[in-house]
Amino acid sequence: MEELSARSRIPVSELRVLLGDCSRTQLAMTLCASRNLVAAELELDAEREAKRASVVPECRAEMDRAHAGWKAERDRLCSEETEEDKGGSMYPMLLSSCKTAATRARILFVKEAAACPGER
Repeated sequence: MEELSARSRIPVSELRVLLGDCSRTQLAMTLCASRNLVAAELELDAEREAKRASVVPECRAEMDRAHAGWKAERDRLCSEETEEDKGGSMYPMLLSSCKTAATRARILFVKEAAACPGER
């Protein structure tokens, strides 16, 4: 909740009210989608850190480059996917939902992948 509050600049107390019913208003739907994205990103960060802790520095650097590339590609693809909705009230929610789905898939990939690219 604190991370979402920091990212959205909405006080935690107000967020709790808005997140109480995710279908109540477009703002609530957007905030719920943002909450889901923040949760997925935090989970991905934890999975990545667990892998990084057990590998040599060269491998960490490669993992970080691969992650940065994946994140840029995720953002580009989601931006393209939601392009026709840009400017509309649903756009932030749709963009967050796209990024959340991609991040959840990446979590599974990181869990199953070898620690270093090229390993089996």
